[in-house]
Order: sequence, then structure tokens, then C-alpha cells
Amino acid sequence: MQGPLTGITVIDCSRAVAGPYTGMLLGDLGANVIKIEAPGDGDEGRGMTPTYGTDSCYFLLSNRNKRSITLDLKSPEGQRILQRLLVDADVFIENFKPQTAARLGVTYEAFRDKHPRLIHCSITGFGPTGPMSDRPAMDAMMQAYTGVMSVTGEPGRAPVRMGVAVSDLGAALHAAYGILAAVVARVSTGRGQKVETSLLESTIALSAYQNTSYWGTGKPPERLGSAHAAMAPLQVFEVADGYMLIMAGTQKQWLSLCEVLGLDELSSDPRFTTNALRVQHRDALHLLIGGMLLRHSRAEWLALFAGRDIQYSLVNNTAEALDEPQVLHQGMVIERPHPTLGTMKFTGFPVKLSDTPAGFRLDPPALGQHTEEILREIGCDTAEIAHLRESRAI
Repeated sequence: MQGPLTGITVIDCSRAVAGPYTGMLLGDLGANVIKIEAPGDGDEGRGMTPTYGTDSCYFLLSNRNKRSITLDLKSPEGQRILQRLLVDADVFIENFKPQTAARLGVTYEAFRDKHPRLIHCSITGFGPTGPMSDRPAMDAMMQAYTGVMSVTGEPGRAPVRMGVAVSDLGAALHAAYGILAAVVARVSTGRGQKVETSLLESTIALSAYQNTSYWGTGKPPERLGSAHAAMAPLQVFEVADGYMLIMAGTQKQWLSLCEVLGLDELSSDPRFTTNALRVQHRDALHLLIGGMLLRHSRAEWLALFAGRDIQYSLVNNTAEALDEPQVLHQGMVIERPHPTLGTMKFTGFPVKLSDTPAGFRLDPPALGQHTEEILREIGCDTAEIAHLRESRAI
């Protein structure tokens, strides 16, 4: 079954995480994604640890459904091949620093006249212009810069990085969203356009709740651990053999929680009669609830909470989460044979389309695996390919 982007060709000239993940999202939906990598080491993501067998987990997570061609964009021959690839391309993705993109000649302005239907996606760290535009950016640094770290961690302790690469993957999601909007716009205009996003803009956008809270109160949000600024109880609590998250977001849930915990007196305690009062007296409330929760195990609390109007969850580690029946039911774990690494597992597709679903067509490619195949598709013959190899353009 064909995906919704079948017939769309993407030239993915990005590396590391944000750009490649963008290209993978399009490839999952059926696009023909050609990944350009520098001869030699290729995408630096290939060298990152940990590894899955012999391959980098960083590379595997963001490069399925692509073909790889090695191409030296610093050479005239490499630039000539790039131009030939762009003739029939719909989308070009790069995540170079602005000055690097300009030096390599891979900017929107350089392509616009020759390839007017091309959608050019540029993902930067801090944005294409401004006082910090040429600074490199990594996920952790952006979490620090945008305030995400300031609200992550326990009160009274140092800020911590979110364990999920929210800046990298958020930028990829926003880039893919922008590309798809540009594809739709091209139907009516006949023209491509420039799509820009950055780790900075994406992370600020994902911090919308914290931003609005600050503007409304005049006070920067603080670290609350697993608690919530606008709701109580909502926190991770220790139980007899581990941890659980317990939440009572409505009055009905609060009364139900009091009943299950055997703490009916709390429902009439003047400190806790409304959510606003429970937030005000959060520390005292959590101390009382926490003492009761220590009396039973995770399995016992799951049985007691089952069917009740209470929000709750085990605090799973990654292994436990990926083995959860609901996760497996939703197809979020894909198991398939790999040509060199045996049977492998991959993260599934988070968006389901009823008529044109996402699909897993191509394993993450070896460096330059499809170089000759792609070159022949654009008309290169054996002699020209040999010349490109001799000149080290590929």
C-alpha cells in the first residue's frame, strides 16, 4: 500500500538528529528520501554510542526509509551531482549553521531560481539571523538556554536535562509540519518556498504552558519534580516496591482517591476541599498521601485503583514501557529482520492513517550503500561514476 507522500522526492543533506528525523518522518509516509553523506565518516550520528549490534542507536533511530549516497559538497563535481539530484526533487533538508550553508552554496537563495518548485527546509540551532545565529547548538544546551532545565528536577536541587531529546525531536516535528504545509501550498501556487525552524523556536514553542504562566503571574515557574503547578495531588509517590504516579485532577477523582486510600477525613479537611487549596498545601497533602501509599506494593495498588475514577500509572523504565500490552497493541514496537544485525526492533509509527498508512520499507542504510544506484537514476554512466570515485567526489 502506498503512503501519502509516495511520489515526493526528498534530498536529505542533514546529520545528527533533528534533520535526519525530519527526513525519516517523510520517508515513513512514503517519500523517496535520498540521504547525502560526506565520503569517509558520513553522518556523525554513525559514530555515536551506544550501539545496536555494530550500528549507532543515534543513526538507527532517525534514518530508516532512506537511501544513502556519499557526495563531497565541497567539490565542484559533488555540487554538479547535487544540482542533478535537485532537478526532480520536491524537498531539500539541511541543518548546517547559516554560514556553513552559505559557504557550501546550499541556501534557499542559491537554489530558488534554478529549482522554483523546490521546498527548502533549513533547521538551525538559534535561527538563521540574529546575534547567536552562527552558534552551534545541541539538545542539552538548548534545554538550558530556553528555560526547560529550570523547571526540570526537584525543588532545592540543581536543574537537570530532560531525559528525552525534546529540542532535537521537537524541531524535527515542527520541520516536518512546515514541509507538509509547503507541499500543500505548492498545489495552488506551483512554487516551492523556504521552511525554517530551529531548536530554539521549537523548544520555546513547546514551553507554551510555562511561558503563559510567567506572563500571567510575573513569576518564572519553578522546579516541582513530578508535581504540577496547577493541580494536586499529582506526583510520583514511593510505594512498597517502587514508584507510581498518582493524580486526582477533578473533585470526583479526589474523593475517589481519599476513599481508596482509607483517608476519608482528608476530603473534609479545610486545607484540601478544593483543588486551589490542595495546590496551596501541596507539601502537607503529599506527605499524608505518601505515608499511606508505602503500605502496599505496585501490584496491590494497581488492583485497588482498577475501575476507580483515579488517574494512576506505574513509573515504568524503558524496558517495562516497551513491554506494556497497550504499547504493543498500538504497534509502537516493530520487529523485523536486518541484513547484517539479525532481528531488530524499531520504534513504530505514532500516527495512523486509515487509507495511506506509514510503512517500514528500507532499513537504515550503510554509508553510501545506494551511491551507484542513485547516480544511475540521474543518468550517470559507468565511466562517469568511475571518474567521480577517482576524484573522491563520492
